[in-house]
Amino acid sequence: MRLEDLGYSAPGETGRRNFLEYFREPDHEDLIDVLNLQDVKNVVAKAIEDLPKNESFVVSMYYFDELTMKEIGLVLGITESRVSQIHNKAVMRLRGKLKRHLQDAR
Repeated sequence: MRLEDLGYSAPGETGRRNFLEYFREPDHEDLIDVLNLQDVKNVVAKAIEDLPKNESFVVSMYYFDELTMKEIGLVLGITESRVSQIHNKAVMRLRGKLKRHLQDAR
């Protein structure tokens, strides 16, 4: 899986948005601008590999396979709400790893 392949479409939008946009935070330095983009991709790829299995699976199905949270729930036998919780937890873990990497890079 390549990070360039990861993207999402928000409800009502056409086209895919970059997965890395999840890590942009308003009122803070933009991590994408601060770090070299390739470095960010490498850090995120490694962080995704290090996620707990269920979180990694949800991230992969949502961004790479482009399944909806409802579809992922059906595959895993859990509710759409639970998929959303797992996704949010994964994003928070990934954001934390990026922040730590940024602090270490300074």
